[in-house]
Amino acid sequence: MIAFFISTILIFLITSPFIDYDELIISFSKSFLIGVLYDKAYIEDEEIYENTAQYSLVFILITLIWYTKD
Repeated sequence: MIAFFISTILIFLITSPFIDYDELIISFSKSFLIGVLYDKAYIEDEEIYENTAQYSLVFILITLIWYTKD
């Protein structure tokens, strides 16, 4: 579990200088959850893509959100 936290923090620190408007959210879940999610959604009003990477391990959810202009 410590390796999971360290890898997530390292990914955030490595990518943050290259990505605008990045956000890291750490939250807890009431259920047992293991998995990885990646989503890319286009926001027409602002003409940007919202990218979401979410990692979950048992009761802890870590979400990284960033925006790109493609």
